[in-house]
Amino acid sequence: MSAIQLLSKAGQVVDELARSGPSTPAELAKAVNEPRPTVYRIGQTLEELELVRNVGGRLELGVGLLRWADAAIEAFIDRAELHKQLCWVREQVGMNVYFCVPGVDGPLCLHQVAGAVVEMVDLGPGRTLPRSVGAVGRAFDAGSDESYFLDDGDVVDGIAAVAVPVRCDGDVVGVVAVADLRAGLLPRADAVATVLTTAAAALAAAMSQPREGRETTPDVVETDSRTTSLIHKGGVLMEVLVSERIATSGRLTELTGEPPSSVYRMLATLTEIGWVEQVFARGPYRVGGKVLTLAAELIRSSDIRRAAGPVLAAIHAATGETTFLCVRHGTRAVCIERIDGVRVNSRVLRLGRSLPLHVGAAPRALLAFDDREAWDEYASAAVRSDELGGDVGSRAELFAQLEEIRQAGIVVSDNTVTPGIAAIGAPIFDHYGRVVASLSVSGLRDGILARSRDGGPSVRDLVRRGARDLTHYLGGDVG
Repeated sequence: MSAIQLLSKAGQVVDELARSGPSTPAELAKAVNEPRPTVYRIGQTLEELELVRNVGGRLELGVGLLRWADAAIEAFIDRAELHKQLCWVREQVGMNVYFCVPGVDGPLCLHQVAGAVVEMVDLGPGRTLPRSVGAVGRAFDAGSDESYFLDDGDVVDGIAAVAVPVRCDGDVVGVVAVADLRAGLLPRADAVATVLTTAAAALAAAMSQPREGRETTPDVVETDSRTTSLIHKGGVLMEVLVSERIATSGRLTELTGEPPSSVYRMLATLTEIGWVEQVFARGPYRVGGKVLTLAAELIRSSDIRRAAGPVLAAIHAATGETTFLCVRHGTRAVCIERIDGVRVNSRVLRLGRSLPLHVGAAPRALLAFDDREAWDEYASAAVRSDELGGDVGSRAELFAQLEEIRQAGIVVSDNTVTPGIAAIGAPIFDHYGRVVASLSVSGLRDGILARSRDGGPSVRDLVRRGARDLTHYLGGDVG
């Protein structure tokens, strides 16, 4: 087997992980019909590229795919603005919202925000929709006088959709759409279309902005193995394309330093496995839509509780204190994982129990690192609720405390929940920069607040490091 064929085999390994989930090298070797040593080396190289990660001896999809998927989106529109607009539509209508662009084989779903009741898997990122069929397909064929399109089960049985074209200089460059169960959507079609029209105008403005790449120099990792060297070179080419967003083969040759013939062969293979696509015949290249599907599968399969287990255990082993993992549920922080301390245990936040978001280290981390709108909503809820309002204080006092926590990057709770007990908490962020969980450690205040423990890292350092590791696991920015 040639080296270029092994690059294709690396694509098969990633596809198999997306299909089957975490797998051992032996299981992958059987699935892709390759010797175990070869698959082991391929896995090591993919791990270095962060396309896969090794968790307990099993390989699974890695966060590098999220970075590549960002570039696939950024070739068309600013990712943050797109996510913001789709979230706004979701808040207004409570249904599945998705955005499509012209793809090689039909409308390509670039991004989706799931609805409140059901999630439309068939409309997820990376999916290609039928041409000229359904609301989205017809919207791409729209004339200038048509404002929105409606379908009733044309693409997915039992699912209705409303779609609005996004136009730049008179051309349809994208479509923003809502889909949901027909009984819920059809009676509200006109109102949904009004919301989508507002979002379409904002998306059109964003797509009119020039798309510029980032100035980065990819790291080339030298290796003695010709097999893994070529996979690394393919990874470097992908990273250059990620940085450029859209690039010609000549530009990729210039930036990678590889011979033109090698770049052409790699591009052909990467196109074949779906990681790259050519914008048009003899045209430039961009990250392929398949990467969006792989990234969506990574996000879907990520399990923060499972990932947090070893992190909490390591902190517990180093400190002997009680460790917690919490997530937000409404106005409260719920403990979803906990390891009891060896000396003292707080009985306030048991597994499955909750505290108001303004009480204690882990809850405050969830609130403080949310956006200011969430602060306002919580403060308003506290005024209306006897359960929350007792010790929140004034809105100004609460916001000042939350701002101080944001500046510090960590929460210190000293005697605020249980006399003699202190706790330190830190936020965990996802790929979109949203705080989705918090990690904390509690115990007797002298031990928790000490600057170091027997010459080792302090509890503060351990909590920061643990939260950082879990943020990285979710694809968040660890700067």
